[in-house]
Amino acid sequence: ETLVLEVHASTVRKQFCGSGRATKIEVQAECRRRKWPVVGPDAADAAALADYAREILARRLEVVPDERAA
Repeated sequence: ETLVLEVHASTVRKQFCGSGRATKIEVQAECRRRKWPVVGPDAADAAALADYAREILARRLEVVPDERAA
């Protein structure tokens, strides 16, 4: 089964940073807080999107993820 979703950046940032108005710098800061080795704002956005996808997939599979990856 293929799952394709379109999601706005503000939705991803809301889930990842707690604010849909988070800047790229704030997304990078959240990655650093989680000790994720991202380099640059685009990589941080990609990491946030991957985290969002993980959350969506976990809900779809009715899996309760352990603590957010730290």
